[in-house]
Amino acid sequence: PILVRDYIRKKFYVNNEKNVAPNLKLVIENQLSKFFGINGSSVNFTNLTPRKKSIRISSNGKKESVSTGFNLSGTITAQPDILKLLYYKGLGSKTSLGLGCWEVVK
Repeated sequence: PILVRDYIRKKFYVNNEKNVAPNLKLVIENQLSKFFGINGSSVNFTNLTPRKKSIRISSNGKKESVSTGFNLSGTITAQPDILKLLYYKGLGSKTSLGLGCWEVVK
């Protein structure tokens, strides 16, 4: 699943399917610029169909938070180098927790 931070209200995560694509695009472009110095990249999504999925995040089993994530299917288009970066980095937020993994389907 992919967790998408609301780009305008940074303390919140997207919980509505229609807001996933625009926020995910902004988050990805911001991360590419901030972490990799890649500006003006064009990452586009077509036929994106998000399905809600609850995500539980816990710290040592003591404190647990439940957020709304999404399972996505669709097409991502970008330059091959950027797609490779996104493949290894992950999509969206909290990728260090294992969220944001995706696979290439031909």
